[in-house]
Amino acid sequence: MKAEIYGVDEADFRCAGCLAAKKLFTEAGIEFEFNKVLTRGPDDFPVYNLEIIDSLVKRAKFPNRQIVYPVVFIDDTIVRIKNLQATLYEMGYDVDPPQN
Repeated sequence: MKAEIYGVDEADFRCAGCLAAKKLFTEAGIEFEFNKVLTRGPDDFPVYNLEIIDSLVKRAKFPNRQIVYPVVFIDDTIVRIKNLQATLYEMGYDVDPPQN
């Protein structure tokens, strides 16, 4: 399985969805690649990595750069963060079953 997260690292800014995705993959024992879409600049303002963002826009066929993070891919298929736990559970990974 190839797992990837595009998002914001907690060392720079808080992204609850990014933290949740990392936690789910880690608890399931799944290695993942984390692509930082922005970092904290020297003046504490965000610095966007437009190269990564533009590659994500193209890859995901998004209409523009207005993206809600995190964006999660499992084997090149986008999985919405709200469905990630259920997807991993259905794939047989040891995560708690999703609550409805």
